[in-house]
Amino acid sequence: MRFVSNIDPKRFDAFAIAHPLNHYSKTSPFIAFKYPEFKKADLLGVEDDSGELIATAVMLHKRTVLPIGQYSYCQYGFNLDIEDRELITFFASHLRDYAKQKGVKVAFENQRKLGNIAVIFELFENDPAVGFCWDVGHEKCFAYG
Repeated sequence: MRFVSNIDPKRFDAFAIAHPLNHYSKTSPFIAFKYPEFKKADLLGVEDDSGELIATAVMLHKRTVLPIGQYSYCQYGFNLDIEDRELITFFASHLRDYAKQKGVKVAFENQRKLGNIAVIFELFENDPAVGFCWDVGHEKCFAYG
């Protein structure tokens, strides 16, 4: 597997739109929709050994007046196989590292599969560069709790 950035929007969207977990916020046009609130964004992903995309995420970057300064956010998470823990761990780790390089904290949002939240918490338990965003509206959509 290989983490990739600056993915061509046509290639990114071809994968994202065909993915069963797609959402409009996981495609490149979402960047223009969120401007000017989020002034910068990146199209990120993972390629398999043959160079095919197997995961994507739109990472938005926002400056705030809060003490955290700037944060990065992937709305509705990633397009990937939610059963593949190795891929989730690989992608989340690289997203964290990518955000760190930009000097920002990354917030992971509650996911469709509750087990993935546990993976993220275990992986980044004591990492000051990682936060968790709980969107209570998603509880009714995904977790039924």
